[in-house]
Amino acid sequence: MYEKGKMVAIQGIIRNITKNIELQQELEYKSTHDSLTGLYNRQYFDKLMDTYNEKLNLPISLIICDLDNLKQMNDQFGHKRGDDLLCQAAQLLGNFTSEHTTLFRIGGDEFVFLVAMPDEKEVEHLVQNIEREIEKHNMNNPHLPIYVSIGYAYTNSSRGKMEQLYIKADHHMYQQKSIRKSLV
Repeated sequence: MYEKGKMVAIQGIIRNITKNIELQQELEYKSTHDSLTGLYNRQYFDKLMDTYNEKLNLPISLIICDLDNLKQMNDQFGHKRGDDLLCQAAQLLGNFTSEHTTLFRIGGDEFVFLVAMPDEKEVEHLVQNIEREIEKHNMNNPHLPIYVSIGYAYTNSSRGKMEQLYIKADHHMYQQKSIRKSLV
C-alpha cells in the first residue's frame, strides 16, 4: 500500500501448506513402498529395472528370495502369523541393504535385492551371509523360523539385459526351492 508515492504497508495472504506437503510426501512414500513391510515395492522395482535396462550400463546383480511355506503358515496359523513371518523376513533381509544394495518386496512372499556395481564374488559372499543369518535366526527363533529359497544372477553390463537377468535369478531360485522340497 502506498501513500503519497511511498510504500507504507504490505498486504498479503499467508497460507500454511504444511498439511499439503505432508500429504504429498505420504503419497509419494506409499507409491514406492510396501504397506506391510515398509520395503520398496514392485512398482519402484520395475522403475529401477527399466532405468538399468535403458539408461545405465553397470555391473548388476539380482538376488531373489522366496519364502518357503508361507501358504501353509497362513492356512495353519492364520494370515496374522503369515504377516508376522513376512515382517520378520523383511527385517532380517533389510539388514543386508547398503548404498549399492536395495531390497524390494515384489510379491506376496518374494523379495529381491538389486545390487549395483558388484563383482560376482561379492554377490556370492552376500548370498552366503544371508543364508548364514537365516540359519542363526532359526536357531534363536524356533517358534517362527524363516525358510527361504534364494537364486541370483550377475551381469557386468545392465543395458538391455535386465529381463534376462531376472529370469536367470528366478530360475536359480526355483531350482533351489525344488531341491529343498525334495529333501523334506
